[in-house]
Amino acid sequence: MFLDLRDHYGLTQCVVHTGDAVFAELEKVRLENVICITGEVVARTAETVNKDLPTGEVEVKVKSFELLCAPVSDMLPLQVNSDEPYGEEVRLKYRYLDLRREAIHKNIVLRCDVVSSLRRRMMNRVSASSRRRS
Repeated sequence: MFLDLRDHYGLTQCVVHTGDAVFAELEKVRLENVICITGEVVARTAETVNKDLPTGEVEVKVKSFELLCAPVSDMLPLQVNSDEPYGEEVRLKYRYLDLRREAIHKNIVLRCDVVSSLRRRMMNRVSASSRRRS
């Protein structure tokens, strides 16, 4: 079985074999469950490398996992893996799902980078001006 694990860096493929102890429990995991995976990161074979993913040259062989949080219902009010536009009311009510969407994630990372750059430049100016006074 293959699981796509999404984190800050994108998608990483996780692999579980039918004979593994965690297989039956992982079969119960549903879309957008929040899980913690423990395993070994291994290189994919040449024929299974996915050049479309930044993590496409590796996969995680799952040794154990923990279900941290599951959605209350099977039907999600907001599809995370699509760029379908949703109204502001839905997006705000289900913000925890909206933040998982790739476009929103990219916006937050960009905003963080801009703010960090501004802070760094301001601190450099403050430091330079205090050196001149000394």
